[in-house]
Amino acid sequence: AATALASAAACLIGVAGVLPCARVACWAILRSLDLPVGLLYPWDALLLEAAAFHTLLPSTPGVPPHPWVAASFRWLLARVMLGFGKKKFLGTDASHSCYIKNFLIAQPLPSPLGWLACRLPLGLFQAALAVMFLVECVAPVILLCAGGAARAGAALSIAALMVGIQVGGNFGYFNVLTAVLCLSGLDTSASALDPLPPLSVSEGLLRALLGAHFALSCLFLLFDSWCSTAWPYWPQLALARKPWVQALVTSCRLVADQRLLHAYGVFPPNSNPPVRMAAVFEGRAAGESAWRRYEWRYLPSSPRSAPRFVAPHHPRLDHSIFYVSLGVGPDNYLASINSPRPYSFAKDSLVHRIAHLLLDGNTPAARRIFRNEPFPSSAAPPDQVRVLLLALEPTSVREARSSGVYWTESVLGEHLPPIRRDGPTRAPPHRERVGRRHPLLFHPDLLPVWRSRVPELSRLLAAPLPHKERPGAATANGVPTATRRASRSPLRARLTPSGSGDNGG
Repeated sequence: AATALASAAACLIGVAGVLPCARVACWAILRSLDLPVGLLYPWDALLLEAAAFHTLLPSTPGVPPHPWVAASFRWLLARVMLGFGKKKFLGTDASHSCYIKNFLIAQPLPSPLGWLACRLPLGLFQAALAVMFLVECVAPVILLCAGGAARAGAALSIAALMVGIQVGGNFGYFNVLTAVLCLSGLDTSASALDPLPPLSVSEGLLRALLGAHFALSCLFLLFDSWCSTAWPYWPQLALARKPWVQALVTSCRLVADQRLLHAYGVFPPNSNPPVRMAAVFEGRAAGESAWRRYEWRYLPSSPRSAPRFVAPHHPRLDHSIFYVSLGVGPDNYLASINSPRPYSFAKDSLVHRIAHLLLDGNTPAARRIFRNEPFPSSAAPPDQVRVLLLALEPTSVREARSSGVYWTESVLGEHLPPIRRDGPTRAPPHRERVGRRHPLLFHPDLLPVWRSRVPELSRLLAAPLPHKERPGAATANGVPTATRRASRSPLRARLTPSGSGDNGG
């Protein structure tokens, strides 16, 4: 609530023009939500980056922006489109031509129109895929290289694509935000080559920052949203020894950690069947044999779960559970690939924590998560909780209208075996475990993260260990070989790739 009030106040001050730095305050408040909320979705990254550029706009109405700042907005829009385009179309072939048709069902949060449109002829979706290629891969080039009506047409085509995605799915505020960024393409005469303001200290600093941002963004373009903030910490890069590689990786970490630069692109073009997975919770009272199902507030979790229009609202928990059902949650071995946050990886996953929350009783937090109450507040909480993995296939339009059944349900198995309230698998209450994960549970790939952030650990890794020479030990240039090999800490030896020396790349 305090954050919301502070944001509103900063926005009002900024609109009134009383405090020119109000936009900086808005960005700082948004940035402060990164860790507690987890602003890791593509639209979160886009908003953070666009908000950072927004702080560089002039405060006086009618004053044109700096040519490089205006070009940075167009480059941001182009990077978003090119990022999603390369993810979809690099390596694709004719076998993936039904990608859009089935994705309308398999996407995280299907919409009513998407649920209906998946029955249209395949030829329409193949034509739509060709149009998507032109918008995501060709229009960004026109946006950057052309002017006049061509640039405006490219911007309007991107905005039209956002309208189509908005009605066909629910992707938070991504479509609205991207459509707003398309306004930067309506300035058909602006160019990054326009005359710059006279050189001064502030002007030189602005040019240096925007130039460095552009150079690093070309490197980020090689990656995608799945690893946008994590790739600079991958062990292959984090353990580099060449100074120029270390400097480059350090710069990428800085802009990634501060959420000033991101990579974009999410879904590959694989043509999957029109089936969606769902992880659903069920509880059972003591002495009962029947299980009662909890239904997610927005995510389809039963045959009668009707698709809904949700965007631009983003139900983060429901969206996260969709990826958990596919086995790509942030708390498994993919944690070090997707996020440089060591606390993401632990033995108690998201579904474990929700299960323990339900076993604690029908708390207000549990009631906010689900849209039904299998165990009312007046009754005892469940004695057991389990998670089933379901496969949901769309029914016919006629059946949905007559019976209200939108999905055909198939139980694939248990995603999480039953947990008893007083059983041996019962962990401490959720409130006692938040932020208390033991460091030994951290993913080993994340050790370079701690190594770069904890000076004491860096000192221990670099410290030589004493070694007693064995009688008759082999020597090289008068120095015992065993001593030469022990000149590094064994921890550093484990972190260094096999066969590479201290000066390796």
